[in-house]
Amino acid sequence: MYKGIIRPLLFLLNPETVHHLVIALIRFLFAVPFVKPIVSALYATRDIKLRREVFGLSFENPVGLAAGFDKNATFYRQFSAFGFSFIEVGTVTPLGQPGNARPRSFRLREDRALINRMGFNNQGARTIAERLGRGRTDMIVGGNIGKNTNTPNESAEEDYADAFLAM
Repeated sequence: MYKGIIRPLLFLLNPETVHHLVIALIRFLFAVPFVKPIVSALYATRDIKLRREVFGLSFENPVGLAAGFDKNATFYRQFSAFGFSFIEVGTVTPLGQPGNARPRSFRLREDRALINRMGFNNQGARTIAERLGRGRTDMIVGGNIGKNTNTPNESAEEDYADAFLAM
């Protein structure tokens, strides 16, 4: 069904639009009380052989979600149900910024590839840190930090320090 119907329909839309649709769908479905346990039963794997200890952190399994999907830490809690044991939010910059002008995400159909030049669109480190501090989750959450677009390269270390300290 996915390859024959859903994927061709999604590929008619801009990739960034599809991203926002998927987020909206996840939020909508997970608002229904029984959906998260069902998704977790289908996708989350609990096997002691998969557990990893790295730098003093215990990971349920070695599979995580890299930065870029949940840039503003608005729905990271739902991802443990899909079997991820960690997620990286961001990329987060000291100050919020809109990112690059649209369109900024492109499909290369022949190569079955996607070009992403979003430009670190995010709401800023302090806003995201406050959001992360509002609740607990059963998975490890990391943050990917970057410099603001308008910060000159020779001042980048200050942006990285500001973002790090805010997070």
